[in-house]
Amino acid sequence: MDREAERAIINTYAIMADLVGKASISASRFLEGVRRGILEGVLHYLIIYELAYHWMRGRVHLQ
Repeated sequence: MDREAERAIINTYAIMADLVGKASISASRFLEGVRRGILEGVLHYLIIYELAYHWMRGRVHLQ
């Protein structure tokens, strides 16, 4: 029997912190689990807009 995946809503600031390498250890572990398909992350469609907004404003600088 399949185990139900752990789920969480991923917000804009968690993604931004991960992009610049400043996410907490637990947030990094969760996001890595989502990347690998082990955990289920839920994104609201406006997060893409928010990320683009912060990037255009110069608030997100990729390393």
